[in-house]
Amino acid sequence: MPTGKFLIVSYLSPNLFWFYQAVARAIRRHTHLEVEIIEGSCDPLDDPLLQNHQLDLAFLCGLPLLRHNRQAARPLQLLAAPVMQGDRYQNLPIYFADIVVHTASHRSTFADLKGTRFCYNDAGSNSGYNRLVWK
Repeated sequence: MPTGKFLIVSYLSPNLFWFYQAVARAIRRHTHLEVEIIEGSCDPLDDPLLQNHQLDLAFLCGLPLLRHNRQAARPLQLLAAPVMQGDRYQNLPIYFADIVVHTASHRSTFADLKGTRFCYNDAGSNSGYNRLVWK
Protein backbone atom coordinates (compact mmCIF):
# COMPACT_ATOMS: atom_id res chain seq x y z
CA MET A 1 0.00 0.00 0.00
CA PRO A 2 1.45 3.42 -0.95
CA THR A 3 2.27 5.87 1.80
CA GLY A 4 2.66 9.65 1.84
CA LYS A 5 0.47 12.72 1.54
CA PHE A 6 -2.03 13.11 -1.30
CA LEU A 7 -2.53 16.81 -2.04
CA ILE A 8 -5.76 18.07 -3.62
CA VAL A 9 -6.20 21.70 -4.68
CA SER A 10 -9.52 23.20 -5.69
CA TYR A 11 -9.41 26.14 -8.08
CA LEU A 12 -13.20 26.14 -8.36
CA SER A 13 -15.99 27.98 -6.61
CA PRO A 14 -15.76 27.72 -2.82
CA ASN A 15 -19.52 27.15 -2.53
CA LEU A 16 -18.92 23.52 -3.62
CA PHE A 17 -15.89 22.95 -1.41
CA TRP A 18 -18.00 20.54 0.68
CA PHE A 19 -18.19 18.27 -2.38
CA TYR A 20 -14.42 18.36 -2.98
CA GLN A 21 -13.93 17.53 0.70
CA ALA A 22 -16.21 14.51 0.26
CA VAL A 23 -14.02 13.34 -2.63
CA ALA A 24 -10.95 13.79 -0.41
CA ARG A 25 -12.57 11.69 2.33
CA ALA A 26 -13.39 8.94 -0.17
CA ILE A 27 -9.80 8.90 -1.43
CA ARG A 28 -8.57 8.71 2.16
CA ARG A 29 -10.94 5.83 2.94
CA HIS A 30 -9.96 3.81 -0.14
CA THR A 31 -6.22 4.44 -0.18
CA HIS A 32 -5.37 4.95 3.51
CA LEU A 33 -3.19 7.89 2.43
CA GLU A 34 -2.97 11.13 4.32
CA VAL A 35 -5.10 13.44 2.18
CA GLU A 36 -4.96 17.22 2.37
CA ILE A 37 -7.36 19.44 0.45
CA ILE A 38 -6.88 23.19 0.09
CA GLU A 39 -8.41 26.01 -1.88
CA GLY A 40 -6.15 27.52 -4.50
CA SER A 41 -5.08 31.01 -3.52
CA CYS A 42 -4.27 32.32 -7.00
CA ASP A 43 -4.85 31.72 -10.68
CA PRO A 44 -3.96 28.05 -11.32
CA LEU A 45 -1.61 29.05 -14.14
CA ASP A 46 0.39 31.11 -11.63
CA ASP A 47 0.25 28.58 -8.79
CA PRO A 48 3.66 27.04 -7.98
CA LEU A 49 1.90 23.92 -6.66
CA LEU A 50 0.53 23.20 -10.13
CA GLN A 51 3.49 24.49 -12.11
CA ASN A 52 6.00 22.49 -10.05
CA HIS A 53 3.95 19.26 -10.04
CA GLN A 54 3.40 19.37 -6.27
CA LEU A 55 -0.25 18.34 -6.25
CA ASP A 56 -1.90 15.01 -6.92
CA LEU A 57 -5.41 16.08 -7.90
CA ALA A 58 -6.91 19.39 -8.97
CA PHE A 59 -10.47 20.58 -9.33
CA LEU A 60 -10.01 22.93 -12.27
CA CYS A 61 -12.00 24.62 -15.03
CA GLY A 62 -11.48 23.38 -18.55
CA LEU A 63 -9.87 26.55 -19.92
CA PRO A 64 -7.00 26.67 -17.40
CA LEU A 65 -6.57 22.90 -17.90
CA LEU A 66 -6.13 23.36 -21.65
CA ARG A 67 -3.82 26.36 -21.20
CA HIS A 68 -1.70 24.47 -18.66
CA ASN A 69 -1.44 21.37 -20.85
CA ARG A 70 -0.34 23.38 -23.90
CA GLN A 71 2.84 24.46 -22.13
CA ALA A 72 3.40 21.80 -19.45
CA ALA A 73 6.21 19.27 -19.64
CA ARG A 74 3.89 16.95 -17.67
CA PRO A 75 0.30 17.65 -18.76
CA LEU A 76 -2.61 16.93 -16.45
CA GLN A 77 -4.95 14.06 -17.26
CA LEU A 78 -8.69 14.67 -17.20
CA LEU A 79 -10.42 12.14 -14.95
CA ALA A 80 -14.00 13.41 -14.85
CA ALA A 81 -16.26 16.29 -15.80
CA PRO A 82 -19.48 16.93 -13.89
CA VAL A 83 -22.77 16.63 -15.71
CA MET A 84 -25.31 19.05 -14.30
CA GLN A 85 -28.99 18.20 -14.00
CA GLY A 86 -31.57 20.10 -16.02
CA ASP A 87 -32.89 20.09 -19.56
CA ARG A 88 -30.54 22.79 -20.85
CA TYR A 89 -27.49 20.62 -20.07
CA GLN A 90 -28.75 17.83 -22.36
CA ASN A 91 -27.11 15.25 -20.07
CA LEU A 92 -23.68 16.53 -21.21
CA PRO A 93 -20.76 18.20 -19.40
CA ILE A 94 -21.58 21.66 -20.73
CA TYR A 95 -21.75 24.86 -18.71
CA PHE A 96 -23.48 28.21 -18.86
CA ALA A 97 -22.96 31.66 -17.47
CA ASP A 98 -26.16 33.35 -16.38
CA ILE A 99 -26.47 37.12 -16.30
CA VAL A 100 -28.62 38.05 -13.30
CA VAL A 101 -30.24 41.44 -12.76
CA HIS A 102 -32.72 42.67 -10.18
CA THR A 103 -36.30 42.21 -11.41
CA ALA A 104 -37.05 45.89 -10.83
CA SER A 105 -34.21 46.96 -13.15
CA HIS A 106 -36.12 46.31 -16.42
CA ARG A 107 -32.85 45.34 -18.12
CA SER A 108 -33.21 42.36 -20.45
CA THR A 109 -30.36 42.64 -22.98
CA PHE A 110 -26.62 43.25 -22.88
CA ALA A 111 -27.26 46.62 -24.50
CA ASP A 112 -29.41 47.55 -21.48
CA LEU A 113 -26.34 47.05 -19.29
CA LYS A 114 -24.33 49.77 -21.07
CA GLY A 115 -22.97 52.24 -18.54
CA THR A 116 -23.67 49.95 -15.56
CA ARG A 117 -21.30 47.95 -13.39
CA PHE A 118 -20.86 44.33 -14.24
CA CYS A 119 -19.11 41.59 -12.33
CA TYR A 120 -18.05 38.27 -13.77
CA ASN A 121 -16.93 34.93 -12.50
CA ASP A 122 -13.20 34.81 -13.19
CA ALA A 123 -10.92 35.65 -16.10
CA GLY A 124 -9.98 31.94 -16.19
CA SER A 125 -13.59 30.83 -16.63
CA ASN A 126 -14.51 30.00 -20.18
CA SER A 127 -18.29 30.11 -19.63
CA GLY A 128 -18.25 32.94 -17.09
CA TYR A 129 -15.84 35.30 -18.83
CA ASN A 130 -14.39 34.21 -22.17
CA ARG A 131 -17.49 32.97 -23.91
CA LEU A 132 -20.03 35.61 -22.98
CA VAL A 133 -21.98 36.41 -26.12
CA TRP A 134 -22.48 40.12 -26.69
CA LYS A 135 -25.24 40.73 -29.23
